[in-house]
Amino acid sequence: PAASVTGIEEDEAKSSFSLYPNPAKENLNINLNMEQVSEVTMNIFNVNGALVRTQTLGNITAGKRLVTISTSEFPAGIYNLNLVNSAGATNKNFVVVK
Repeated sequence: PAASVTGIEEDEAKSSFSLYPNPAKENLNINLNMEQVSEVTMNIFNVNGALVRTQTLGNITAGKRLVTISTSEFPAGIYNLNLVNSAGATNKNFVVVK
C-alpha cells in the first residue's frame, strides 16, 4: 500500500517537472512541462527545512522547458525542490553528492 501511494505521488510530480541527474554533483536539470503560461518560483530547502535558495524563473510559456541550476555550492545531502506557479506548488526531493 505505501508503495502505491508513493508511486501515485511521483506520477503527479512528473506531470509538472522531473529532475536529473539525481543524485546531482555539479548541476541539476529541471525538466518543466507547463500546461499554460505561468510565473514560476523555485524554492530549495535542506533536510532540516531551512530555505537555501529561492529564485524566480520568470514567466514560463506552455510546453517543455529545461532549467539547469548549479548545486556545486550545496553541501552533500538531501534537498527538497518546491516549484510554485499559478496552478499551485509541487515538490520533489533530490540528493547532492560530492
